[in-house]
Amino acid sequence: MTVKRSSCYALTSTYSNTATLSAPLHRSIVGLYMSVVLVVGKFVREFFNGISRSIMFEELPCVDRVLKLCTDIFVVRETGEMELEETLFEKLIFLYRSPETMVKMTRDKDS
Repeated sequence: MTVKRSSCYALTSTYSNTATLSAPLHRSIVGLYMSVVLVVGKFVREFFNGISRSIMFEELPCVDRVLKLCTDIFVVRETGEMELEETLFEKLIFLYRSPETMVKMTRDKDS
């Protein structure tokens, strides 16, 4: 078995002029600009992250029936009626798992 060795050579120059100084300066300005754009883009993306999943529950027109169901679950839990609490809780879980039922349940009372 033979082992191959690799070599690395670095070429440096002691010669400097304005052309060699302007290239790194140009690269640093472009790098700074890209960093600012990427950071701003990240903040905007984080702000809107998950909004498509939460808007379904935040923009409901009339949540009175859902709130009534939640308060009924609370009252039943306080009185100790576990079977009725389980039934109401199953209704609440079904409601949140079915967007169509949620829309029907939270329609305005006028329509």
